[in-house]
Amino acid sequence: MWTLDLKSRETRPFDAVVSTEPIGAVFSPDGKWVAYARNDRPGGVPSPDRGVYVQPFPPTGDRYQVPKISRDFHPIWPSPNQLLFTPTIGRLSVTTVQTKPELKFLESSDLRGVPNTERLSTDYRDVDVAADNRIVAAISLSAAPQYRVVLNWFEELKRRLPER
Repeated sequence: MWTLDLKSRETRPFDAVVSTEPIGAVFSPDGKWVAYARNDRPGGVPSPDRGVYVQPFPPTGDRYQVPKISRDFHPIWPSPNQLLFTPTIGRLSVTTVQTKPELKFLESSDLRGVPNTERLSTDYRDVDVAADNRIVAAISLSAAPQYRVVLNWFEELKRRLPER
């Protein structure tokens, strides 16, 4: 993960965050925290400390892991006190976050009724939260899509409509 200084136009590594998978970094709504996922081992093999992390922005060296549920990836930070993430394929969890006076993670729970997203941690996130707090998800359908091509539809329309 890199940061760009707009004045000097220089890029710098963001606090030595390293991952073999997409980290999907997101800012907190107030812009003072960054949440991201990391896995140190290549090939989708989970490292013992893989998961979702939060750290201050600009970085101070402090790093906090969201209480681990499973593989934990694809963070979303839709409101100041809620952090969503995918613990494993087909699930979406929410953790209550307190950022003041210090960072604390409170309770975590699975969200029910969320479309089953089939993304792996190595894929990019396909879920987000709209401004009205509705979850928007791109879901894949198991059946192949059908395409229907209608030829000569204008001739059929003329036959079916009464003449004027």
